[in-house]
Amino acid sequence: MGNAKEWLLVPTFEEVFEIMFYTHDKLSHTRTVRKNKLSLNAVWYGIPKECQRIFLNTCPYYMSARNPTVPSRMQPLKFIMSPTVGHRAQVDLISMESMSIQGYKYIMGYVDHLLVFSHVAIMKSKKGEEAGAKLIQIFSTAIIPEILQSNNGTEFLGECISTIQ
Repeated sequence: MGNAKEWLLVPTFEEVFEIMFYTHDKLSHTRTVRKNKLSLNAVWYGIPKECQRIFLNTCPYYMSARNPTVPSRMQPLKFIMSPTVGHRAQVDLISMESMSIQGYKYIMGYVDHLLVFSHVAIMKSKKGEEAGAKLIQIFSTAIIPEILQSNNGTEFLGECISTIQ
């Protein structure tokens, strides 16, 4: 402020965004917080530096100059549509080895894609024959799916498939 004769304007809460936008636009969308802060502080009083930093990080001109992030360069997600109940289901094992109770170390989760109805079963090991037996128990209370999807864990291969068949 320097001189006692200099008066600064005090913005209302509603005006802060427009003031920052006008100043930023006047400075040709400069990326530096310091230049924006000096220009704002020359006229306005009480606009926090953190507000200015947030504004600069969300400026569309500034954002377009950045390299795109990795997720935006990836292919869009493809949704899996299930036409009927029991068409597709998903199964997975959750390890609870650090909190095993009476020897049970794993939880098998089974979800039908269309209903999003789930079943759970507790298991003592990741062996394929135990996983197959638990799947048979689940299939006895649910519709056997046309497609059973897993995370390609070894517990759902070999012995598990032969136990189910």
